[in-house]
Amino acid sequence: MIALWLALAEAHVPILYVVGPADDWCGFLNRSAQIGGETLYPGDVVIFRSGAYGRCAFTAEVTDTDTEFTVLQAENPDDPPRFVHDGTDGPVLDITGTHFYVYDLAVEDVPAGQVGIRLANVQSGWVRFARFSNIAGTGLRVEGDATNVWVLDDRIDTVAGGVGIEVGCVGCSQQVHIRDHVVTGAGLGVASGPGVALDVKDVVFAGSGRGLRLQSGDGTAMITGNLFLDHELAVEILGGPALFRNNIVRASTTAIRAADDGSGDFAAIRVLGNTFAGGAVDLGALAGAGFEVADNAGVEGLGTGNVPCVSGCWRDPAANDFYPAEGSPMLGAGQGTTDDALFEDFCEQERKAPKTAGALQFVGPIGWDPLEVGFKSDFQCSIYPPPGEEDTDDPFVETDDVTRRCGCVAGPSGAGLLALLAGFPALRRRR
Repeated sequence: MIALWLALAEAHVPILYVVGPADDWCGFLNRSAQIGGETLYPGDVVIFRSGAYGRCAFTAEVTDTDTEFTVLQAENPDDPPRFVHDGTDGPVLDITGTHFYVYDLAVEDVPAGQVGIRLANVQSGWVRFARFSNIAGTGLRVEGDATNVWVLDDRIDTVAGGVGIEVGCVGCSQQVHIRDHVVTGAGLGVASGPGVALDVKDVVFAGSGRGLRLQSGDGTAMITGNLFLDHELAVEILGGPALFRNNIVRASTTAIRAADDGSGDFAAIRVLGNTFAGGAVDLGALAGAGFEVADNAGVEGLGTGNVPCVSGCWRDPAANDFYPAEGSPMLGAGQGTTDDALFEDFCEQERKAPKTAGALQFVGPIGWDPLEVGFKSDFQCSIYPPPGEEDTDDPFVETDDVTRRCGCVAGPSGAGLLALLAGFPALRRRR
């Protein structure tokens, strides 16, 4: 027991602070102002009450890279704090530094040419359960060198000319994961430029604008298990290397287009095991050596090694039911790849012989439910790890509303931690 208390005395115990729009919350984040006579310390939690907040630029700091993440979160996720752009030049939240977690905040009314949240030269940062609305500029942008950046479980709605998420830059090196989003509206969902190792998985894109624009990056861009619905141009691949796999695309005009825009390497692009259930396919630029287009199903123009299918393919694609129909020409038509890149399908179920061409493996006459414009983790077909076992390297994985937000990866519960702080005030800080 004595050893336990000594260990606690040597560790920083996260402190929870509650701020409102009238407080100098930005000064507090920058450690130039105090809340209740206290100064923010790396690893503390700042809880924002509901209301409208303005702009702020701050640097997240860390002293213990294993445990001390500074956390910004909503007090009430059902009525989140609203960070509203004031129309002047600059982001609403401009974050630099390392080891931070932004949770359940709302970003609104970002005008053309401006940014909602900018992550600049960051390391180990998470933006999760955020809500971006009325985005005419850019909702979230990653600039400069960035490693271990996770953008998870967000809702983004753009207007014409707006961009949901923008990553990549000339001369920089970024590692960005975009997972389980809902991106809607008339703008562009995700824009990826040079210099980024990009992972886009389990995102639902829906709207009249464009879904994804991909330029040449740093390493292979992984675009897997996403749903694109009703865009004028759903997917545009302008550079490589890239793996576009197990996606479902139904576009109003163009499902996918590949073209060399001269921005970098246009090579090593693979389009494998996707369903194209509407819209034109323009993949002629991938006809040469070094490219692979195989085991896709859908509209004409996919080429040899794919399955053109215009009728009797899916149960009801107009109702978002892309499960293969019985007797579909896709059944048994999947050939697989030499490196087994198609080991699972859109629903993360194993592809077994006889393999089905397209994004969904046929496993019987019942199949999955129609898909919705909602989080893919809510789909009946999703095979996600149980709570607390996500594969995101996220340090806040516990499911209890308190423990998963306070930064306690292991050890006492949130309630136990607060009781500990109340009973042992001497342990509140270690400077």
